[in-house]
This record gives sequence, C-alpha cells and structure tokens, in this order.
Amino acid sequence: MNMKRILATLLLLMLPFLAVAQSAFDARIGGNFYRYERAYLSTGFTYLLTLEEGMEANVGGDFGISTRREDGEIEPSFLVPANLGLNFTFPREAVNFYVGFGLTPVFAFNPEPDTEFSFLMGPYGKTGLRVRVHPIMSWFLEYQQDLLIGGEQWINTSTRLNTGIHFSFNPESYPPARSEVQTGSQP
Repeated sequence: MNMKRILATLLLLMLPFLAVAQSAFDARIGGNFYRYERAYLSTGFTYLLTLEEGMEANVGGDFGISTRREDGEIEPSFLVPANLGLNFTFPREAVNFYVGFGLTPVFAFNPEPDTEFSFLMGPYGKTGLRVRVHPIMSWFLEYQQDLLIGGEQWINTSTRLNTGIHFSFNPESYPPARSEVQTGSQP
C-alpha cells in the first residue's frame, strides 16, 4: 500500500472518534484583506477539539477568491490560508467570547499580475464571540490579524473578518449546553 492510502485510511478510521470527542466545527464566510493590497471573498471550515475547560485546539483552512480586470479580461487570484492554534474560551449562558493564537501558512496563487505563486507564514491572533441560537449551534463573528513573514517585503500583515455557524454533534461537549446539563436549567 502506498503512503497516501495508509494516511487516508487512518483519517477515515479516526473521524468517528474525533466527531464524538469533545469537539465542534465552524463553517464560515468572510473577507481576507491580504497584505492590504487585495480583498478576497473567503469560505472556510475549522475543526475544534476541546482540550480542557476553556481551551480548544483549532485546525482549519479557508479558500478565497479575488478578481481583477487586466487588458479587458477578468483574472482570478486564489488564496488558501490555514490555521493551527489554540482558542481560550470564556463560556456564558448565551454569549461566549474567545481569543486565539497560532500559526497560519498562506498559499497565494496569482496574487499579483507578475507573480504566479507565493507562500507566507507567521503567527496570528484572533478574537470573537459566539451567540447561542440552538442547543448545539451558535452564530459567530470573528476578527483575525495575521503577521506573515516572507516574500519580497518580508513583513506582511493581513486582516480576516468572518461570520458563520459553530456547531457540535455532541450537545454535552458544547460549553453552554454542558453548563446547563450540570445546573439542570433549560434554554
């Protein structure tokens, strides 16, 4: 068996365990102001694993697109940033706040007329809030600031603004629901 098949098989075998662990998912849409030179419309998905009360690991990625008109033709540019980090959550009844820190690699395809591909990577900081709309679902609003290192300028900054849905298939692993189960209150 080749390595790709082994990795795919391991991932498929782990998915059910990860889904029932104290985990959650974010699905989002937003904007990425990459290096403050272009605005990208982006969508993304993040897997969140609760490590302990008030702390969660996050692994996710986005896909962004931007277009520009060059010589009468529309030229697309694609952005693929990823996130790997920790969120510190402050759960409350209806509104949860969080701050997060981590590392973000960013792959840009055709970001400028004379550049086919660029890769930048660096730390990020983010903050957000989640408003509970269902026992296992929240709407969220998030702000993220990236410090990206590499390229011709070496120091680059980007800002991401996202909104979306935060959800879990296990209501007891969802912080607001877990506190209600312990206290016996109803939403």
